[in-house]
Amino acid sequence: MIETKKMPENLHWSVDYAYHHSSNGDFRKQLWSCLEKSLCDGNIRCSLSEKKHHYTILPNFWNGYQPSLPDQGIGQATVHRNQESQSIWHYNIYCDNISNGEEMRLDFRAQTNVQPTIVDKWHVHVKSHADGIYDRFDCIGSITNNGDQKQISLEMRTGLVIPAGEVSSSSSIICDWMLFDWIPTLAQESAAWAMLEDLQRLKPNHHICRLEDWEFELDGHEICLRGYSVYGQGTEVSYWWLNEANEVVLISKTFSTYVLTKGGCV
Repeated sequence: MIETKKMPENLHWSVDYAYHHSSNGDFRKQLWSCLEKSLCDGNIRCSLSEKKHHYTILPNFWNGYQPSLPDQGIGQATVHRNQESQSIWHYNIYCDNISNGEEMRLDFRAQTNVQPTIVDKWHVHVKSHADGIYDRFDCIGSITNNGDQKQISLEMRTGLVIPAGEVSSSSSIICDWMLFDWIPTLAQESAAWAMLEDLQRLKPNHHICRLEDWEFELDGHEICLRGYSVYGQGTEVSYWWLNEANEVVLISKTFSTYVLTKGGCV
């Protein structure tokens, strides 16, 4: 655990939720504790063909229904991807959230040779602590090209097919979990792209804009993070912070913050 004297005095405004916690939940202390090793022990070294990053999920708001904030946050996320060919990356996402009892697994592929976009088909598996028919959700997603439109469909275990949205055939479709690799590239694009949130909800007209750098000293190390904001139709703005190796080390969303933890790549 980081000593108080080693912590930066202030958080950047985009991740500052310290005042939304009770006295028993020290958001600032826990955030710096998660970040210390990943930032101060050097960049996580990844092979060229396989990457794995682990994140701790911290709540942005804490109402005190438990006496203190869990030591390990409210969940964990792992972003694992490997290169299957020169232009195809295979993603496996594991995300567990103890606050809602959800365990989510995503399996999909992305094409990267021209512009990043998801490739059909993909698999979604969600398990929850609910009873009966609500204890799991499984579907296979696909893209259908219909002239000037691309349609997203989700096929349930029962065979029921549910439309999940459509966009222009010229629009790239980006799963939000692809952003862990494609923030700098997409930030240079002027054209809008569509976000396929958790491979289930299609949100059009998304962009990424550059924020300022965030410079601070942590445990005797000078740290500089590059900030980006992701925004678009139907989604809340999120803030992404990358280190010099273009690894995502912090993501601030409306209700939770993802923090890169020690370990990392294969």
